[in-house]
Order: sequence, then structure tokens, then C-alpha cells
Amino acid sequence: MRHRKIQMKVFPTSWYSATNTRTRVIQFTSRTSVARRRSARVLDVVKKTPLLLLIVFVSGFARADELRVSSKEPVIVVTPDQWKSTKDQSPTSSFPFETHRVVPPTNRNAVCLVSIFDRNKQEFTDPQFLKKILRGDSRPYVSSSDELSKLDFKELKISGGLGFYANFVDPDLVGKPVEKGSYKTATPIILSLSSKYLIKVTVLCDEINGADYRDAIKIVESIRIKTD
Repeated sequence: MRHRKIQMKVFPTSWYSATNTRTRVIQFTSRTSVARRRSARVLDVVKKTPLLLLIVFVSGFARADELRVSSKEPVIVVTPDQWKSTKDQSPTSSFPFETHRVVPPTNRNAVCLVSIFDRNKQEFTDPQFLKKILRGDSRPYVSSSDELSKLDFKELKISGGLGFYANFVDPDLVGKPVEKGSYKTATPIILSLSSKYLIKVTVLCDEINGADYRDAIKIVESIRIKTD
């Protein structure tokens, strides 16, 4: 499957824009830093619990860690033991948002890429607003723009927030051996934490509903603002 690469830039009015410029973005078959920059058209855009037992209960992981997914904002996720979060990319002219990479132990082939798009806008609580952005973010995974209207968006269960996602499988890689850094599936996600944050997440792995996928979705569902 071939994907058009898309450039995003921010305007003074906090609008997001995308064009069909060739820039470094997520591709199923890329080998490193394989994600970001997804929107196909102009879009008007623009809570560590104190008890470990509570963290484990909420996340569903036998052992859980809290990881930051922003160097500046108090946004965290809860992950299984040994997952790590690192700053993957600083803002650039082509993608002006910091991106954090949340990854499992080295023997697993998956990644969650997290970018905070915007802050403090009431429209973040509007499901249709989030779906509109997600629809544009899904453009690289479909063969034509006509398919966008047919996409089936699923809702995430986020405490204090709202989110939607879609799953895509690269047919060219189905049935082929797993290759580290190359991913057979992509799951773009757009979510909000009340009206405080608008966040983009991309989950890359090799099997929808496999162990890596299930863990990644739980991690995304655990996202919240750290309050202490």
C-alpha cells in the first residue's frame, strides 16, 4: 500500500493545515521513527494517582508504570512494566508538535506515538469535531478520498475525556514475517482531555487485537492529566 506523505503547519489562528508535500511521516513499512503528520485537509482546530493499587486496577496491568508523554504538559499514561517513553521528535516546520514514543520491551514490535496538538478550546468536547480531524488523519490509509466517508470510527473509553480511532491493515504485509520496525497495522487516534488538551496518537503494531495492540489501546485509554 502506498501512502501520500503530508506536511502540517500551524497558522496564527491555531488552524491545522495539510498538503501533499513529501515529508517524513508514518508508513507501515518504514523501519524507524515511523509516524506522524496526518491530516488531509484544513481543519478548524485548533488527569499519578497516589495509590499503586488504584493504578493497577484502572489500567488492568499486573504491574504498571506512569510515563510522561510531554516534556512541558502534565499529561501521563499508565503502561505495563518495562515500557518506556522517550521524546521522539521536537517541533519542526513540517510538524510543529513535540512527539513522544511509547514502546514495549525490545522483543516486541509496537509503538505508540503521542503528540499534543492544542490546548484550552471548548470544541475539544465535541465528538463531531474529533471525528472530523480523525477523518483527515486517516486519508493516507485509504486509496481514495471517497472512502473517508465510509470509515467506521470506534470510541475510546477515556476517563475525563473523549476519543475516536480507526484500524488499518497493510494488505501488502499480511502473511509476511514480522520485521522489527516495520508495522502491518496502523491505528490513528484523536482524543481530548475535557477542553484542556487535543491529542493525536498513532498505534503501530502487527496484528489488530493481538497482545501488542491490546496493551497499546489500554495505554491510550489510561491517558490523563497529572493533578498532583
